[in-house]
Amino acid sequence: MAKHVTRLASLSGALTAGLLIATAPSAQAIGVPGASATHDWNARASASASSAVVVRVHAYGTGNPDYIVCWEKEHCAGKKTGSDYRCSSSGAKHNTWTPLDWHGRKVWVADKCVGFGRVE
Repeated sequence: MAKHVTRLASLSGALTAGLLIATAPSAQAIGVPGASATHDWNARASASASSAVVVRVHAYGTGNPDYIVCWEKEHCAGKKTGSDYRCSSSGAKHNTWTPLDWHGRKVWVADKCVGFGRVE
């Protein structure tokens, strides 16, 4: 009888663990919209390449911080035209900027220089 109870308990535990694994949301579903890149980048006080750098963000996975969530939590909206910038010294000029949320402060990123997607 004791063997039977022990076996039922271990089966019950395995089934519960399987149920938890099967119902856990994927990492993509948990994340929120944000910006990251494969290189270090700056978030600025305004939509201008000459604006003060509020935070230097590390390449994703290489330091802290390595991403910033978007100001608009549902999607990365609110783009605006600002000063011209280049992502590399010989790259094309762009002028669109996207607002991000740095601990409750609105900061701006040169949006052609980073990627947007689910982060956290």
